[in-house]
Amino acid sequence: MSIMTDAATPRKRAKSVTFATPPPSRENTAFRSRTALVLGALTLSGAYVHFYQSAGNGLFDTLGELVKGETFPGSNGEFKRVFTGIKPLDTYLTTFTPFFGILTHKGDDSSYLFWLWMIGQFGVQWILFVMESLREGNKGSIASYIGLVGFMFQNFGLATVIPAFLLISTLTSTISRASSPTGLMNLIKVHGIDLNILPFSFFLAYFAPTVCMMLPYPAINSHSSWQGWIATWQFFPLYTVTFQWLLASFFKAVDQGKGFKIKSDEGKMVAYFWHARPLYIGAIFICAVFHVNVLAICLLPEWLVEIFPIAGTYRNVSFASVFLPPVPLPPFESVSVVRSLHTFLIWDMAVSGAAALVWAALQTRNVSSKTFSAKWVLRMIGFTIITGPSGAFVMAMWERDSAVVELLIEQAMKDK
Repeated sequence: MSIMTDAATPRKRAKSVTFATPPPSRENTAFRSRTALVLGALTLSGAYVHFYQSAGNGLFDTLGELVKGETFPGSNGEFKRVFTGIKPLDTYLTTFTPFFGILTHKGDDSSYLFWLWMIGQFGVQWILFVMESLREGNKGSIASYIGLVGFMFQNFGLATVIPAFLLISTLTSTISRASSPTGLMNLIKVHGIDLNILPFSFFLAYFAPTVCMMLPYPAINSHSSWQGWIATWQFFPLYTVTFQWLLASFFKAVDQGKGFKIKSDEGKMVAYFWHARPLYIGAIFICAVFHVNVLAICLLPEWLVEIFPIAGTYRNVSFASVFLPPVPLPPFESVSVVRSLHTFLIWDMAVSGAAALVWAALQTRNVSSKTFSAKWVLRMIGFTIITGPSGAFVMAMWERDSAVVELLIEQAMKDK
């Protein structure tokens, strides 16, 4: 009888372990202040190499002359000046299309290889910033307006806007002020549907237009479609957030009240981590593919270059010619428009990549003083060598999430 009674008695649901969230420590506040100072310095450095150097080496003057030309740079065809029929918008687009027209089809081998490398690195950097905008702790903050931030860096450059954005986020974001795994637990989660949709938003908004504007001209792209795709690409940040919002809103409405619901905060955090894991893996893969292939072309000895047909098409390139810019000190040497564009983009990725890793160090330090150390710095240097700066950024954020989950589980086991 007692056996039957025990079997019929419903099992009680395990209660969620509640942790007290400690206030930010003095060490954490000091680290955040130092991070803000470094990001401020990077913002000023980015403005210097973008605006002062580009004015000095003749880039702005040359682009201004190209915009006034009758033929589109990199071709003998007519300069397309009507895209939407809205004159102010068309004028805006014709200001930027020559930049990418030269880059995609008129550059030398070194600049073209860097652009290919940048497609992967910049794309992954962008998708991680979009992911940050979707975190619970960033709702309503500047980080949540990532479409506006994207529109700004399309106009003013990564080297200026990204460090400034991360600086403001460091000073204002709730996540940047949290100083323990318990404080971060409810802040860094992203809705599972948002995570599932994000790769599709990235593909539709960023990757597809990028591939289309890179298609061979005139073999595949017509003169008009080539310029049209370049103009379309300018607004990929706005497309990303639009696709993300529309698709996520639809599937959240469909999913409302259905499916398995996790009630405990710890369970939700673990569920988020496992949803985010494939996204991190995919981002690392993209970084590695673009980084390793371009690096191999730069570093392969001449006799090996002859064996690989694709690598063999790039001659007289080296690591220095692809990745190292001239010293940004006056007097600036007037160089070709291709070289000045190349220099512009090198500093774009160098400054924005450094800013992302500095900011990631703060996010790691916020979990625990044990999670940020000299070993962490060495690991990030190693990941930068293997996968590029954006790959290291991905690993830093992935490790941050993993550390939060591990410490929460460890603390829950102790409290039980």
